[in-house]
Amino acid sequence: MMKKFNKILIIIAIILVFLGATLLIFKHNKKDDNIPNEESLINFNISNDIEHETSFISNNTYLVVVLKNNSNTNIIKANLKVNFTSEEVNEEINMFLKDNKTLVLVKIPDNLINNILNEKIKITLDVIKEGNTNIIDISSLNKNIKYNPSLSNEYININIDGNNTTSKDIKLLMGNIIMYKNNKIVEAKTFGIENIKSKSNFSKVVSFSNVDYDKIEVYYTFAY
Repeated sequence: MMKKFNKILIIIAIILVFLGATLLIFKHNKKDDNIPNEESLINFNISNDIEHETSFISNNTYLVVVLKNNSNTNIIKANLKVNFTSEEVNEEINMFLKDNKTLVLVKIPDNLINNILNEKIKITLDVIKEGNTNIIDISSLNKNIKYNPSLSNEYININIDGNNTTSKDIKLLMGNIIMYKNNKIVEAKTFGIENIKSKSNFSKVVSFSNVDYDKIEVYYTFAY
């Protein structure tokens, strides 16, 4: 009889341990579900031809907005309007070419930083001018991008090396670098390289704060 009673206690203890572990897993998953996703906080008023990706970086002091133009038209000039609950920020976009991306870094107003994940945000893209351009075709440059990340003290340096494969001298070559962790943007910057002769080599070093990342994306946006 005593042995049977002990077996029952052991079974009850096992069941209680199992229920406790299940409850902990449920609470952990529920906590993760409560972590807001940036895009779930934002309402977009953007054409369906434009893909968008957003993230808060640098301790929520900047909102990164990455746009991809999937339309058949070059956007020469546009205005990106970001409406917070109490403030509005406007950023001008130039040379947003078809089949290409552009990066916009929006400074979060200082008084909104601490509570930004509770803000109601609306992003609108107003196209001002579109059509053909006379800028240099950089498709060949984007096919042969070479870069090497290196760590220097508290900074990550992205060393970009290339060759101007076009037949024209480039006064200014613009590009973007985006760093990801688990497919989420953790750092981003634009960069420019000036005065590149035709068929000549060029290089650029872009420095970032030392963030945890697992993927880097580098691409050129336009040149003239």
